[in-house]
Amino acid sequence: MKKTVIDNIEYRNRNNLSCSSFECFKQTIDFKTFFEAVSTYAKAYKELGVKDGDIVTLCLAGTLATIINIYALNKIGAISDNIDPTSKPERMKYFLEKEKIDAIICFDAIYEKSLKPIEEYILNELKIDKVLITKIEDSLSLFEK
Repeated sequence: MKKTVIDNIEYRNRNNLSCSSFECFKQTIDFKTFFEAVSTYAKAYKELGVKDGDIVTLCLAGTLATIINIYALNKIGAISDNIDPTSKPERMKYFLEKEKIDAIICFDAIYEKSLKPIEEYILNELKIDKVLITKIEDSLSLFEK
């Protein structure tokens, strides 16, 4: 049976569920909450059609939600391809051309600045039909709600 990185982390921390797993921007998350969030995100990705072997580009800042996205993709066997969110449109185009990207996940401000200018190219030339846009505010307050 194929094991993922997140499978190993879950196995090794099954007795540490109340312990802190990550801290980022003064937000701390315990293993139980982290594993639940990873599972929720993984389920949502599967429902959106992301599957084992898909390459998903992440244009996200370094937040806990970004970490959860990476491990959620890992949980379903997808590959996260992280791109510097400060990249300009031409640089984004270069990165997106290098791999056969199946989906893009980005913050709204990054989309407006770096991806919207090349939106037609992404949809028509690269044939990427899954572009998920989220607000950074939602990411920063994810565990305060």
